[in-house]
Amino acid sequence: MKSNLACRMAGATLVTFLVAAPASATVISGPVDLSTFTAGASYGPPAPAHFTEPGPITVTSGTATPLFTGPNYANVDSLLLVISGAIPAGDTIVLGYDGLNKITFTSSNFVSTAAAGFPSIIGGIANGVVNGVVFPTSLHAAADLTDLPAGLSTDQLLANVQISQTIATNLRVDVFGDLNGTIVNNAANSGALGVTGSTPVPEPATLALFGAALAGLGLVKRRRKSASTNGATPNRSNNLA
Repeated sequence: MKSNLACRMAGATLVTFLVAAPASATVISGPVDLSTFTAGASYGPPAPAHFTEPGPITVTSGTATPLFTGPNYANVDSLLLVISGAIPAGDTIVLGYDGLNKITFTSSNFVSTAAAGFPSIIGGIANGVVNGVVFPTSLHAAADLTDLPAGLSTDQLLANVQISQTIATNLRVDVFGDLNGTIVNNAANSGALGVTGSTPVPEPATLALFGAALAGLGLVKRRRKSASTNGATPNRSNNLA
């Protein structure tokens, strides 16, 4: 009897574990070679994913902004987040996607529309302006999102996207859907995101001072702990009557 009960409990535990097991976590990679995604590509809405609509909306550098599934989300297996603008030399742009590793771009990672393999006119984007940025005349760089969560309906939250930059310049972020490594659709201008302003980063000297301060605090803590372990007590003077 006990043996049968134990087996049933073990089976129930296994079933519960299998049902509750989360889907594989999304993976982000970049900067990617855009030309590998644009070869043989097709374009136009409905969108695979989009930022807040009706849009496009514009946020300041470093603002976390929700990204939602679109009507064509089920027809793609990865998403490209394409950052575009007139990128000045020395600018560093960082893309965050919830808690995943951040992707860092420098001006050398950005290429022209022709070098990326984009056509001069893209369905839903064309020459439309987002945050003062026209897609065909801009420079582009991108990150790719794979292992996306399955079974989501339209307009469900995917993640919060954060774009930070060290030099204030106008940027736009467009969402493209990929299937087997090739673009098959994209969000329209209304589903794009504008980013403006800059997010200061600590100077190297400031970082060095901060690191030295932390190291000093750690050393003091270790010395106090060592003294306590060895039974050391403060010196006391004896008062003789």
